[in-house]
Amino acid sequence: MKKINGTIKTKGRFSWKESSDHFVWSAIFQGNHIASIGFGSSFDRNLDSNNKTIEAEILKVIEQYEGKTERILLSSDQYLNQIDVVIEKQETVIALRKMKNIRYLEPADYHYFENERKYGTTAKSSSSSSGCGFESTALNASDYTTVTPNAKAPWSFAKHDIINAWNYSTGAGVTIGVIDSGVSPEQTLLGSSFNNGLSSGRTISKNGVYVDSVWPWSTGYDGSADQCGHGTSMASAMAAPRNNLGQPVGVAYNANLVTYRAASNVVLDGYHEQNGVKIAFTELGNNTSVKIISMSMGHIFFCRKN
Repeated sequence: MKKINGTIKTKGRFSWKESSDHFVWSAIFQGNHIASIGFGSSFDRNLDSNNKTIEAEILKVIEQYEGKTERILLSSDQYLNQIDVVIEKQETVIALRKMKNIRYLEPADYHYFENERKYGTTAKSSSSSSGCGFESTALNASDYTTVTPNAKAPWSFAKHDIINAWNYSTGAGVTIGVIDSGVSPEQTLLGSSFNNGLSSGRTISKNGVYVDSVWPWSTGYDGSADQCGHGTSMASAMAAPRNNLGQPVGVAYNANLVTYRAASNVVLDGYHEQNGVKIAFTELGNNTSVKIISMSMGHIFFCRKN
């Protein structure tokens, strides 16, 4: 933990690629022995005709150094040159990082905030600084203006000239993909009343690709419903209807939305959250109707999953 925090403090960033074999192995070991490997000349399997051969070579090296052939491969992405594997021995990490066809090898289930609570003194838990909350606050009249038919436009809309921009586009015909913590089923303006007031002829699709489990081998998504509040807030800011209910309007109030619950909160601290984001990005990238993808989540340091 000291090395990660020290590197971030001195360099402003931390990357597993710049860390020693022992340090990477140690983090893998602490993270349920799960590692993520990107391989080939491209992240896209379609651009690497020999991707299966390279993957087989990697797995053979792991089998050789681990001394076993079972329960090594956790997942193999069908679209990306990326696999998740189980590694227990430092010698395996050393051998893999010498392979020319591997682009990166990183811990896939290292929980920074959990380890910081155990061994450090500075960081909060991921949930305590997660951006979650369903609380509502009465708005000061000076912080918004009312626009037809009876919607609130926040002060920031005027500052960024959004209201005037509606003369050119309101988002009609555009589909936005949102990767976040989901959308609350209790928010009708992002449900049955998505077409309300001056918003019409559009759709909202809600998807869930997050596995709510501390065990990497677990499967089964827990649905699209937001249990944090952040995803609902972000979807509302993007495309809440220009409603007649006295509620805030979104920037693109006539745009379609395709939402994904990919994580429990905005801090991607663990295998299932990072994997959920990877799946959401892939599915949205394969959705030809989606023109914009928005994600307001991240991690304290750089991690790859492609």
